[in-house]
Amino acid sequence: MKLTIAILITVLVTTCNPKNRDASASVQQFIYQATTRGSSYSCDLTENEMIITSEGRETFKKSVNVETYQWQELISSIKDVSFQGISQLKVPSSDRHSDRARIATLTIITQKKTYRSTDFDEGNPPRDLVPLINRILALTQTVD
Repeated sequence: MKLTIAILITVLVTTCNPKNRDASASVQQFIYQATTRGSSYSCDLTENEMIITSEGRETFKKSVNVETYQWQELISSIKDVSFQGISQLKVPSSDRHSDRARIATLTIITQKKTYRSTDFDEGNPPRDLVPLINRILALTQTVD
């Protein structure tokens, strides 16, 4: 009987994790943005498409297809991230306050809710977001 209860509790705890219960499966869109006075950069990713926009001295806009494996890599890179907590993540630097870095943000849109990260310095995101942002930026490097 004790063994049955222990197994039941283990199953409930592992399957009912409120952190991201099926949230990563319901992600519809990632938006990475970096802005400062006079320039902005945006990467808007859905399961099928990536739109990159850069504005400043020159304007650039390009749309490319996202492969299934690329989307799955993005999803797997956030499996341990609490979407509810990304707005309170500790940022490692504050160069954006003095215009030494663009102000960057990450937005995760699911079927039910939109989650926006705290502002951080471009190139120096909160530790929990590093894997996802690195994958997003790696994808953008494949665009001509």
